[in-house]
Amino acid sequence: MKHATILLALLTALAITIPLAGPAVGGSTSDDLAKETKEAAEAFKNYMIDKKNDAVKHGQDLLEKTDAEIGKLETEAAEAADETETAYEETIDDLKEKRAVAGEKLDELGDASTESWDDAKEGFTEAYKDLYHAYKEALSNFK
Repeated sequence: MKHATILLALLTALAITIPLAGPAVGGSTSDDLAKETKEAAEAFKNYMIDKKNDAVKHGQDLLEKTDAEIGKLETEAAEAADETETAYEETIDDLKEKRAVAGEKLDELGDASTESWDDAKEGFTEAYKDLYHAYKEALSNFK
């Protein structure tokens, strides 16, 4: 968000000041500058989209790894004694609920606009932290 604001301010300043100075030494006109400004804004937008896509992919990878770990706990639960199996199942249900919330927040991150990016990023981060800490606690309870 900060980068977008800074770039927008810079591009606005360039768009306002350079055309007022008249054509530059190579015959540059305000139309040329407008085209260059548009191209720069588009390049920055593409850069931000690439970063967003990278963040979403990273989130997907984290959730896939967590799914695999929950699967391991389910295997251990199936092999556990009855009273331990019940504790495993309750813990696994809790982890799956937290996983569902993290998945929803990741979807929101993928759908986020520039304006909602910071909130969506924070939402996924907090949901994943909650899931991660619950998983670590489950491990310590069953090991």
